[in-house]
Amino acid sequence: MEAIELVCFKCKHWREINGGCDAFGDDIPKEITSGLNEHSKPLQNQENNIIFEPINEQEQFL
Repeated sequence: MEAIELVCFKCKHWREINGGCDAFGDDIPKEITSGLNEHSKPLQNQENNIIFEPINEQEQFL
């Protein structure tokens, strides 16, 4: 089994302490967690327009 590095871990909307993200809460779709979708556009049934945005290295530790 190969470990997958989730795009979520590099996104500024990822909730590192509580898990989940601002776009989907605790229910991140499998197409994203599987690595098949990098979430560069909102998903069809997504309730907001939040997409992947890379973490700004300067803001990461604030």
